[in-house]
Amino acid sequence: MVRSEAISSEYFQIRKLLWDELKLNVISSEEGELRSAIGNHLIEGNEELRQELAVLVEILTEFQQQNDDIRIYTNIPTMQPLPHLKTPKYLTTSFQLQ
Repeated sequence: MVRSEAISSEYFQIRKLLWDELKLNVISSEEGELRSAIGNHLIEGNEELRQELAVLVEILTEFQQQNDDIRIYTNIPTMQPLPHLKTPKYLTTSFQLQ
């Protein structure tokens, strides 16, 4: 599967392939000739690399989102003791054994 649109996320953007841009400006009957002039193996290799890059960007974006979520979670202030709950007096009194 080849995606011709640009892939973007909150953190990264992957541009369209040059081949996809060239195809838009070439008559469809000449597309095969241009493809062979450039090199079919180069175009296919470039498409495969773009797909791999898209997967890596997706993984990295998810990782970054998880880090952002952790940062938000850790910035929550810790709960302070409630003022109406005081330590019972018998726990603060010291006992002496005889």
